Amino acid sequence: MDHLGDPDFSFRGFSLWIHGWERDAVDFWDNNWLDITARFKSGGAMGSAVIVVAGTILHSTDLEYAAKTFAKLNDSLQGSAEFATLDPGFHLKLEARSTGAIGFTVEMFPGPDETYEYSTELDQTYLAPAVPALNTVVKAYGPRGERPPMTR
Repeated sequence: MDHLGDPDFSFRGFSLWIHGWERDAVDFWDNNWLDITARFKSGGAMGSAVIVVAGTILHSTDLEYAAKTFAKLNDSLQGSAEFATLDPGFHLKLEARSTGAIGFTVEMFPGPDETYEYSTELDQTYLAPAVPALNTVVKAYGPRGERPPMTR
């Protein structure tokens, strides 16, 4: 993975590289797909694993949502934060615990019928640096164009 350079976003073993926009399109939803590579690398006494997913699987609105929920969790230390792809790819979930720790779960979906899950607890101080890092990614790859009104 060294050929990818530094990731655009990293958090506790999860790394995300954004290679660019899938295409230019007129439609807001079609115009905001990103080509990415995501990797989760775990290690410990029980062994290690490296799981990679790649492709045009991340929508820029997912970045925006993740930045908002990470900031809200960091500010309040209550509730949860999520960063997930619309298509199967990855799902990060952070949940505030009553002890002050943050529960951290990563799910990776590298192929049909393949799911890898890793869960641990983190000190809340790990969350603070993730907020400006996500905001930087949103500035570079946030939603393009005018968002249409939501309809039923």
